[in-house]
Amino acid sequence: MAKTRSFLFSLLLLACAGLPASAGQVDAIKAVYQNKEYPAALRQLLPLAEAGDPEAQYITGFMFGHGQGTAADQSKALAWFHTAADQDYADAQFAIGLMYDDGRGVRQDYQNAMSWYLKAAEQGLARAQNNLGNLYNDGLGTPENYPRAHMWYALSRAAGDERAARNLVLLEDVMTPGQIAEARILVQNWTAAHPPGMAGFVTISP
Repeated sequence: MAKTRSFLFSLLLLACAGLPASAGQVDAIKAVYQNKEYPAALRQLLPLAEAGDPEAQYITGFMFGHGQGTAADQSKALAWFHTAADQDYADAQFAIGLMYDDGRGVRQDYQNAMSWYLKAAEQGLARAQNNLGNLYNDGLGTPENYPRAHMWYALSRAAGDERAARNLVLLEDVMTPGQIAEARILVQNWTAAHPPGMAGFVTISP
């Protein structure tokens, strides 16, 4: 089954919560990062990450993973992602899932990828929903399940993910009407169990 995958992480630069940073500090770091002044951006991020800010921890992990402002170090990237994921930061959960999906810095493990994608997908993160659909679509880490793949693609598409929209069209070409009907019921059930507005993430690509 053809599919569309993204092998690059995306930065989600949201308002920081809790102790670590004011909005002004976050805006300043965004400007430094977007100017590709990576060493300076990392120096500013590290104190916030060490103070417990999950967004700063996630971005720090991203920068270690991509060698921005420092030598690439997948072990440090994974450690920072875990620190943020432990605070239910959906983007970090997705990033860990992607590392296991791609075998980047870890042994490729589709079941682990699915577990981490699911954590983020349940919080409404569209990219995680799309990638979870890929795993169900291809039978990786789980038995092939077109209705459940369709469900995750549909939820991701509804949140604005263009890859999911393309994947959904491709998948429907090989599904039976009964499978599509089953998938729509799954979407209805998921939507009923989750409050609206969960997928309101703003993505800024580096």
